[in-house]
Amino acid sequence: MIVLEYQDGTFIEANQGSSGIRCEVDKTTKKIKMILPQGTNLIERRTALRLADTVARSGYLLSTGERVGIGFELVIDEKGTAIPERLKTSPRVSYSSATIGSVVDK
Repeated sequence: MIVLEYQDGTFIEANQGSSGIRCEVDKTTKKIKMILPQGTNLIERRTALRLADTVARSGYLLSTGERVGIGFELVIDEKGTAIPERLKTSPRVSYSSATIGSVVDK
């Protein structure tokens, strides 16, 4: 298994014990598992997701000269960083769903 760690807007080869945003490339199953640890900010998360998608489409050139990841399936493991459901919907009431005359005059 090859581990790519996200640092300063790019992926670099790393060892198994890295704790930040990382991609684990498994050549036997042809999958790239992207791990987003808890506490990852949204900007880093989105940038790393775009880069991981690029690796899954065009591969990553290792220091050995081998290119891995071309056509691999990208699997995302969001360890507690998923966007809460309450933030996915608008807090505003749409005019079409409000009932006319629902306000009581006092």
